[in-house]
Amino acid sequence: MGGAGKPRVGSIAWIDLTVEAARDLRDFYQDVAGWTAGDVDMGGYSDFTMHPPGGGDPIAGVCHATKRHASPHAAPRTKPLRRRGGPMARPTERPA
Repeated sequence: MGGAGKPRVGSIAWIDLTVEAARDLRDFYQDVAGWTAGDVDMGGYSDFTMHPPGGGDPIAGVCHATKRHASPHAAPRTKPLRRRGGPMARPTERPA
């Protein structure tokens, strides 16, 4: 954290990602970013808190997309986009 309780520029304050393949995304961040994961019991399955390399407080969450999380307003719609040769998603309009 920077001074006066504000996050440093470029630091992650908190990101919560809700996806269908939560375990795969957890593994991706462990392999690529060196983050470690903690299980969060959701009653029948676990979501994950993600911790920075070297430990410390969690900085992100990875959640399973379930009917409980389903909402047309939960995330913007996306459309495929190619940039520098790789597939990406770019937000478009949010549903009304």
